[in-house]
Amino acid sequence: MAIPQYNRFIGSRTIDAQVSAFASAMRLARSEALKRNTPVTLCPSSNAESSTPTCGTASPSTGWAIGWLMFTDLGVRGTIDGNDTVIRAQPPFTNSGGMMPKSINTITFASNGIPVGGSALGNFEFKNKGAPSDTSATRCVSINMTGSTRLSKGPCTP
Repeated sequence: MAIPQYNRFIGSRTIDAQVSAFASAMRLARSEALKRNTPVTLCPSSNAESSTPTCGTASPSTGWAIGWLMFTDLGVRGTIDGNDTVIRAQPPFTNSGGMMPKSINTITFASNGIPVGGSALGNFEFKNKGAPSDTSATRCVSINMTGSTRLSKGPCTP
């Protein structure tokens, strides 16, 4: 009788930790763009911890839970090239039911801390792997046009 509740509790704690890590990365990327006076990009990456990491496309089943990179983006936007510096690499989340954005494959903050382009605005929804239909464990991270993030419990609303 207690095992399903325990699994739900563990799943909820896992999601909370993942939401916190992602929201912290968003805030760090924005502050690094301001501090360095240069664009900083976040992108999904399945090889974030390799010696030559690259941006990729979010997995259709788990989204950005594959991992991500944060880097100075001095050359071609959204691509790590010769002049860019990797600031942080996030390995894949384990035990994740997904981290699904609404078609966001890169988030770039301009040197003034404002997201570049409308594609940077949106929601990331985190689900419990053990109970993906349990909306009580679902969390949402929203990014607005000033670059601020908002965390909320439950599914993302449009």
